[in-house]
Amino acid sequence: FNPDHEFWAHTQTLKEPDSEFLLLTYKDNEGLPPEILQELLIRQEKAKTNEYWANWCKVYIDGEIGVIQGAIFQNWSIGEFDNSLPHVYGLDFGVQDPDSLIKVAVDKKRKLIYASEVLYKTGNSTEQLIDILNNRLQPLKSVVVADSADPRTINDIRQKGLNIYPARKGPDSVRNGIKRIQDYEIIVEENSLNLLTELRNYIWHDKRSQVPIDAYNHQIDPLRYAFDYLTQSALLISK
Repeated sequence: FNPDHEFWAHTQTLKEPDSEFLLLTYKDNEGLPPEILQELLIRQEKAKTNEYWANWCKVYIDGEIGVIQGAIFQNWSIGEFDNSLPHVYGLDFGVQDPDSLIKVAVDKKRKLIYASEVLYKTGNSTEQLIDILNNRLQPLKSVVVADSADPRTINDIRQKGLNIYPARKGPDSVRNGIKRIQDYEIIVEENSLNLLTELRNYIWHDKRSQVPIDAYNHQIDPLRYAFDYLTQSALLISK
């Protein structure tokens, strides 16, 4: 298929542990007529300077999922996490929404953000969330930067010996955080399916005033908390 957006194959089938995905492109077609090949090469050339054709080629030539036109973050690609860099975890609490935990590292010199989805699950009690953190934080004493809207849960987690801090949300923190992240390239591990979905679907509710939609942000928000900590922690962490 040529996926110009996600559908059930991505949201259901590929999340199954026994699923496999094989990507074939025109390069694997030995019988490709030369006139069609020439058309594809012309469109690849257009893609070098045109956003529309770049997205078209991504879908219909490379066989990758396209991006919604107007997506806030188009500065990302799939790659391996650089574990040589110091990392922290961003945590967003959910009630009806999922609890989301993401591992983040930043290479300031090369302007790169590395992101790996760790948790995306609804219905966790505080005790269950503590167990998850104890099992998945590497190392266990890693810094966790959490949504400051739930100070009681943060305190309960801290009392269990985990190194957790509330993210400080100043004026326009969402908009300013987005702008700063847009200055970097985001490298996302390929198994971070929910994060990839959000990056493709996180758009402006009002582009003129730069207000994003309040959706597709359950991994985006903790990514922002962790990024802010790693780049300006002295300003953004409440003691």
